[in-house]
Amino acid sequence: QTCALPISNSDRYDAFFKNDAGFRSVNNGTIRVGYNLENSPEKAQLCEMGFYQPKNFGNMTINTHATTHVFITSPENNVQAPNSMTVLGDGNVTIAGGTNKGTGRLLFTNRQKVVVASVRNDGNVGFHGNRDVQLVDIDNHGSVEFKDVRTSGGLRISNTKSFEATNVGRARFYDVNNMGDIKINGAEDVHVYLLDNTGTITVTAGNVRIFLKGKNLGTINMVGA
Repeated sequence: QTCALPISNSDRYDAFFKNDAGFRSVNNGTIRVGYNLENSPEKAQLCEMGFYQPKNFGNMTINTHATTHVFITSPENNVQAPNSMTVLGDGNVTIAGGTNKGTGRLLFTNRQKVVVASVRNDGNVGFHGNRDVQLVDIDNHGSVEFKDVRTSGGLRISNTKSFEATNVGRARFYDVNNMGDIKINGAEDVHVYLLDNTGTITVTAGNVRIFLKGKNLGTINMVGA
């Protein structure tokens, strides 16, 4: 049983993964991890996988199933559109440390848990349709999007650019320092605990409560809360 397959003669990756790991790998082409012999995204076979300090400059797709947990330590993801790094399927993923930049996306559509800690983002990150997203020590200078995420939480988040949530469920974010734009459009139960706000916060729809510990030198629009 294999857990990663070459895509074609022109797009190949020379490793087969099952309960294995990648050490300081560099990708400038195309990597697909977790596909079966039929190359079907509906039959992922990846069990547990770890990547240590990977560098991705191309396309990387990790396909998971319900028992998959992928650990990525200190990645450098620097991709230009239309390239991307994507985690999909039914599994779980944890990223600790690292950077994300470029015009391409770092996209999580896996339907279980996503944990991201100690990451600087200068690019484009999306969390779509996840059961649970947890963010810790995030330094955001790019774009972060939550869409149809059931539950989420965050601790020590600094935002200087764009943070947007659409149709989200229950969320608790603590020690948020906002110098950019935060937009919430549809929320079941969201609490945001701000340290300081010098940017703009706009709530167009949803049950949202904002608690301010420090100073508000920016704008808070609760037009739809």
